[in-house]
Amino acid sequence: MNRIKIVGLGPGNLDYLLPICRRVIEKADILVGGRRNIESLEELAEDKEIRYIDRHLKELIEGLKTEMNREIVMVVSGDTGFYSMLEFMKKNFRDEELETYPGISSIQYLFSRCNLSWFDALVKSIHGRDFDFEELLPRYSHLGLLTDKKNTPQEIGRRLSAAGYGNTRVVVGEDLSYSHERIEVYRARDLAEVGREFNINAVIVEGDLSGTH
Repeated sequence: MNRIKIVGLGPGNLDYLLPICRRVIEKADILVGGRRNIESLEELAEDKEIRYIDRHLKELIEGLKTEMNREIVMVVSGDTGFYSMLEFMKKNFRDEELETYPGISSIQYLFSRCNLSWFDALVKSIHGRDFDFEELLPRYSHLGLLTDKKNTPQEIGRRLSAAGYGNTRVVVGEDLSYSHERIEVYRARDLAEVGREFNINAVIVEGDLSGTH
């Protein structure tokens, strides 16, 4: 019986897709993924049977379990180990039925574009979830945050300002890895007042290890 391959696509641009991940995708009979991720594969998705990840997850899983004799590849954005479908798949399949291939996360990419180390950073997602990140600034060199339509860069700026961190530097990276990517640095208080909507983005917040705001 084959294993379902779970493959990290990296930040988006196929130039950042790891060679081994490309080879795994090329061998797939069935490609599983969100519509945007499948479309990003361009010619790599040609001649593949496509199964989209949508609200019909139960039916998707039941269907995959009947086709374990075929080469099934699930593609996820960024890295497989960072807020991807991996944990969901582990609840529905045994470990010996899965095989995971990592990718470059958008946060990892953004840190590298800023020439920053992230070994002592806190990296979290506030996509569909929340936590008091502003309270953690004194404990880390940086915070790396995945955002959503509620927890926008502006909302991050507002929360930082309200906590007394209005002068803190915040990096916002939009459309990362693409030719039109945009990486800008703000003070938190200025970011809170930005009038435009940011495209798909990740954020780095400068920490306060000195404890001096």
